[in-house]
This record gives sequence, C-alpha cells and structure tokens, in this order.
Amino acid sequence: MKNIRKLIILPIVLLILAGCSQSVERADRTITLIQDNMTSIINLISEIQFNEQGLQGQFEEMINSEQELQAFQNEEAGIFVNINQRSEYLDQLEENRTSLVGLREEIQAQSESDGLPSDQVTQVDQNLEQLLGHLETYINDYRTNLEVEQQLYQSLANTDLDYTQFFGLFDQISIITTNNQMNLEKVIEFVEPINTVLINLKVYLANLQEAS
Repeated sequence: MKNIRKLIILPIVLLILAGCSQSVERADRTITLIQDNMTSIINLISEIQFNEQGLQGQFEEMINSEQELQAFQNEEAGIFVNINQRSEYLDQLEENRTSLVGLREEIQAQSESDGLPSDQVTQVDQNLEQLLGHLETYINDYRTNLEVEQQLYQSLANTDLDYTQFFGLFDQISIITTNNQMNLEKVIEFVEPINTVLINLKVYLANLQEAS
C-alpha cells in the first residue's frame, strides 16, 4: 500500500516542481525583456543627445561653406540628416515604450499566478507607469519640436532674413532644447528605481531556482 502511495505521490510532486520551474522561467523571461527594453531606451536617448551635441559643429560647417546660409536649402545637409536620425530614434523609442506597456501587464499577471513578491512588483508597476507616461510626453513633444527645429533651420536660407530674425531663431531653438531636456529628466528619474527592483526580482527568482 505504501509503495502504491509513493507511486501516486511522486508524479504529483514532479508536476508541481515542473509547474514551479515554468513559473520561474516565465517570470524571469518577462523581467529580462523589461531590462532589455530599459537598456534600449537609455541607449537611444544617449544617441539622441549625441546628435544634439553635434548640431553646433554641423551648423558651423554649413554656415562656413561656400553656400553660406543658402546651404540650409539643402535637405541632405548635415543638420537635416541629424534631424532625420533623431526622428528615427524616436520611432524606436516608441517601439520600446509599446513593448513595456505589454510587459507591464505581464508582470502584473505573474505577480498573482507565479508568486512574485507583490510589494516589489507594485514598485516596478508604479515606476513603470510614471516612466511610460513621461516617455510618451518626451517622444510626442520631441517630434513636434523636431518639425519646428527643421523649419527654423530652413528659414535661415531666406534672403530677407535680418539680424534680429537670425538671432531670434536661436532663442527659439534654445527654448526647444530646454523643453526636451526637462521632459527627459522626468523620464530618467524612474530608470534607476526600476532597474534596482528588477535586479532584486532576478535574485529572488535565482534563489527559487536553486531551492527547487
């Protein structure tokens, strides 16, 4: 009789262990994907900032060329390539943001079904909510500002442009840059808290795997 019970209990235990293992793997995969998207967001933001820093040199190169201000009629000029590149980075940022929206829903569900620590998942969820909202604002405002920025640079080729208008353009560009930076700071504020909790969750899952 005891042997029969052992034979019955053993498959049940194995099923439970297999289920736990799958839950841990599923949760680990979700956390890894969130981390990957966070890393991609930081890299893309760094590329955008790198391009911003290159604008001054590209502007000087164009204005010192033989065409001078007429160089700003050329849509293939360095500054406009720079603007297009930043626009592409924004598209990629939007893809990462969309992925994080879905992953946020996944980790919420896994908190209930896979036994993730609810307090840590709540921290991730709340910080992700803030980051996603600020990231949406950053992307949308930056896109609008890029359009204005392009128009401002193109207007430099206007032969009727006077000195007051010329320097006024740079005041407008400075306002745009400040707006983008303020939006970015709100995004960056939530990056470290999210990454810290994700690392803690990874450690928690690693300990579960060792225990099983």
